[in-house]
Amino acid sequence: RQIFLDMLKHRFISLSKVNLMVFDECHHAVKNDPYKLIMQFYLRCPENDRPHILGLSASIISGNCKPGDLPKKLRDLEATLHCRTETARDLAEVSKYATNPDETLFCFDPRPAGFHAGPLKS
Repeated sequence: RQIFLDMLKHRFISLSKVNLMVFDECHHAVKNDPYKLIMQFYLRCPENDRPHILGLSASIISGNCKPGDLPKKLRDLEATLHCRTETARDLAEVSKYATNPDETLFCFDPRPAGFHAGPLKS
């Protein structure tokens, strides 16, 4: 992200020469994130020379986003990236393709009875 932003700032590349921008983890496009700053160049680009944008995020509701805040967060993202969001409506359908790791928890006593740490040998 930062490298592309620097390329735009130093005029090594013009957005009019870009056909598609892919923003991975696009939910980061807030505050002073490079994605948001790249969009300032997008707005200055003539409308018919602007690249298409594909924003991807698997974790838009991770972190501190409460489910009730999601509609506003999506609207803000749409405004920032000049896009529309699409998301799965059927979580059962999504779960067929998602990974579900098996987790096992092992508990142990860090210092078993009779344990004595002696000097390290070289």
